[in-house]
Amino acid sequence: MCLAFPLRALQPLGQGRALGLAIQQMDSHGGKNLCMIDSTHIKVHRDGVNPAGGKEKQVMKRTKDGLNTKLHTAVDGRCQPQSLILTAGSEADVVHAPALLESVEARKVLMDKVYDSDALLEIIASKGMKACTPPRSNRVAPVAYDKELYKKRHCVENFFEKIKRMRRISTRYDKTDVSFMAFVLLSICTLSLRNQF
Repeated sequence: MCLAFPLRALQPLGQGRALGLAIQQMDSHGGKNLCMIDSTHIKVHRDGVNPAGGKEKQVMKRTKDGLNTKLHTAVDGRCQPQSLILTAGSEADVVHAPALLESVEARKVLMDKVYDSDALLEIIASKGMKACTPPRSNRVAPVAYDKELYKKRHCVENFFEKIKRMRRISTRYDKTDVSFMAFVLLSICTLSLRNQF
């Protein structure tokens, strides 16, 4: 189970307020040629553990470090988020990459090793994009990649570092996925308005 939020198609969140629309309309001033994808684990606080209907209905799962949620994102060359997906903490990153890239328009996609799969590389190529990812160590025929271009992938790590400065994002206190994602979107709006991306 996953909760996907492509930012171009967000419906208003939180009692009719157009929070997703506000992010969608922010001017990103370029950076559309590149897209970087990654994910981060978010530990679930004990206050968010027992949602109504059980945690199975929400995207949180027990891992070796406790109950976790995972936030996947695709950002452009200016660290502006293009799409977000919320999943259980134990789910593989590569499984959700096609959904992340669905609403993204870029020429090149920068990813780390966990996204190095033939199926994903074919999906990226079919969308007219070029993948830039280091090969896994167990790959029989390693695929060449642009090491200089790959250095720009730090942008997605910077995005996570900035939004996780906010306490409500670095630790999940919300019982429901929609409520937690609303706080993620609010933090993105706040940081964008402060020109911190």
